[in-house]
Amino acid sequence: MSAPSALAFFAFSSELAVAKTVQPLSFAIWIAADPTPEPAPWTRTVSFGFKAARVISMCHAVRKTSGVAAHSSGFQRLETGIRFLPGTLAWGWHLAGHEFLLWAPAVDFVFFVSLNLFVVWYLGTAVSWISGFLTGGYLLSVPVYRFWSTTQYADIPLAYFFTTAAVLLLLALRTRALKLFFFAGLMAGLSAWTKNEGLFYLGWLGLLLTVALLRGKNLDSPKLPRLVWFIAGILIAFSAVLYAKVFLGLEGGEYLGSGRNLAEYIKALFFDSLKTRIIAGSFWVYLPNYSQWHGLWLLFLTAWLLGGRRTYQEYRWIPGVLVLLIEAGYFIVLHWAPNEIYFQISVSMLRLLMHAGALALVFAVEAAGPLRLKDHPDAC
Repeated sequence: MSAPSALAFFAFSSELAVAKTVQPLSFAIWIAADPTPEPAPWTRTVSFGFKAARVISMCHAVRKTSGVAAHSSGFQRLETGIRFLPGTLAWGWHLAGHEFLLWAPAVDFVFFVSLNLFVVWYLGTAVSWISGFLTGGYLLSVPVYRFWSTTQYADIPLAYFFTTAAVLLLLALRTRALKLFFFAGLMAGLSAWTKNEGLFYLGWLGLLLTVALLRGKNLDSPKLPRLVWFIAGILIAFSAVLYAKVFLGLEGGEYLGSGRNLAEYIKALFFDSLKTRIIAGSFWVYLPNYSQWHGLWLLFLTAWLLGGRRTYQEYRWIPGVLVLLIEAGYFIVLHWAPNEIYFQISVSMLRLLMHAGALALVFAVEAAGPLRLKDHPDAC
């Protein structure tokens, strides 16, 4: 498969998703730089996402007089206002002229459809179209994805960006197309803009890209341009995150910004054996839950056990290792959860696992058979 054909279908399958990403991003940056729109008499809601969307859609004077302060408990992290979901809501409401409560579920649904189209296309071109359509149909049947694709949470878009970034990086490494490195970086940067979990994802993906380039058989081929294009793609959306966290000087947070010192983080991670057992037990309970996943994680485990040498050829190992790193990171971060651990697991575990579920499925299908893609000299 050529790089142009990859880009063509990527643009097709992601058209609606990009429309609901780039436009709200530009609108959010514009509203933060010059917040002049007239306020609308919108009613109060309890969702923080709706609150943040309302705040960034108000003019600066109303922000000062409406009793909403950046240091108040409910708005301690108003940098979320120029992140994905509140920015998207503000964009939609701005165009509609009033609150539109179905906008957030509609956005999630569009991203779920885009995720399925992308998986079908990639596996159809890389493995076989039968595999692609069967996998897409299977993904549509997974209850976790069907449920969360109709909510106002940003986890479905995050799963989309996680999956597309990793797949585009695979295509970039296999075809050596610099444009694909750029688009992989763009999707990874958008994941960081969507949720803070994307910041960890940037680190994992960058690490695996570095390892892949260093392990390539053709060590004389230029590596630096690939990294430069990848980083350039990241910076487009990641600049919005930096703007909020650095230039706006907004502090606070429930995990790394909660005011705890290093010793407290170390103690929570290494010396709270009860919490560690609870978190490990939750993974043991949630992953094999057939009523939620329809065996998705069993397929992932089977691919690792039976894939053999094929798993480590043509960069197939990247999505598999990436899934393990993502879940290992969540295992660590849950030790620092601000809420009671049973409550935290009950409200977040399924969504955390969902972020890497589609990528795990892609890995399982790729490991099951030969690829149509040509093997390049530096593939490993």
